[in-house]
Amino acid sequence: LEAVAGGGFGVVRPIVWEDPSGEFASSSSADVRRYSARPDGFTYDVMEVAEGGLVRNISVTRGQVLEATRLKARDLRTVALQGLPGQGTGPMLVRRRRVLLLGLGDLRAIVDSHRALLFGEPTRDRARFLRVFQQQRKAAPDTKFSMLFVESALLAHNRKLDFDFFQVRKAVEPRLLAPPVLRGPELEDVRQRRRALSRCSSQASAVSTALLARLDSEGGQGVEALLDTDSAHLKEVLEEWEAMLEAYLRAFTELARECSSLLRDIEDFEASASLELQVRRLALEQFELSLVIASVSIAASNLLPGAMGMNVPNGMETSDRSFSSVVVLTVCFGASIFGTLRWIASTAGFLKW
Repeated sequence: LEAVAGGGFGVVRPIVWEDPSGEFASSSSADVRRYSARPDGFTYDVMEVAEGGLVRNISVTRGQVLEATRLKARDLRTVALQGLPGQGTGPMLVRRRRVLLLGLGDLRAIVDSHRALLFGEPTRDRARFLRVFQQQRKAAPDTKFSMLFVESALLAHNRKLDFDFFQVRKAVEPRLLAPPVLRGPELEDVRQRRRALSRCSSQASAVSTALLARLDSEGGQGVEALLDTDSAHLKEVLEEWEAMLEAYLRAFTELARECSSLLRDIEDFEASASLELQVRRLALEQFELSLVIASVSIAASNLLPGAMGMNVPNGMETSDRSFSSVVVLTVCFGASIFGTLRWIASTAGFLKW
């Protein structure tokens, strides 16, 4: 089956192929054929992160993952199926039987008490996470693996969004402090920065909302649902998880607040630039109206010289003072017409007198 995503004339639309069961989708038809031929034998290329810090790339089949984790097929889809390029996915932190399903940005993983499987293509976000994880493991060697993995993912994602926000602020703030500019490239750059800042704000807000919902819920939807019920000192572990989630809730909430504040400043700047553009357009229209009034006045004042220039005797050809009189009358007539029309335009509010 072929499903076309996107639309519009002249737009390159990615083609997504999916098997008839709807369990698997990919932009590669070869992967779909391999999955359809043998679903449980379909191979995932994943990165394994062990409790001791060992990181390696391995290949596992779909059947092996389902058997080892006791997950349902729908749960495996949430981490194994990657979205279309550029398609955002919301944060995820849930426990299913003996494992945690984690999703933050491009990071999608299945985490148990001793190892984690990272799905998807290698990205810079994954490389950042691995660096943070190794540093956290050295700083807190006694922390349980699942909690250390989740905290490293939250910290790496927070650092990534902090960096994106800093880059936008560094580029935009000097322009916000200066008078509004009307040059096209600069306005377009501000617009692109605003789009990046909106994505950063939405991601930070989504994570903070998910963490807040987890902390505010009780029972099967609260923090207790993330813990292994067989763990000793369950109360101490619960308090540690709650303290960790609360710390990152504050961090993501503060980041979302900063993004929203900068977004408002950018919107004010764009509104000021738009207002300045309208003022200039109004001044141009007033100048054009003044030119029209002057043209009409000059054209009307030329009636008398035009009549004298006709090859018809009118008795003024032999007068010594006719030329000066005609010049004076022409200037007075044109000035009076110009003043009358400009007064009418200013009275109607089209011009400033």
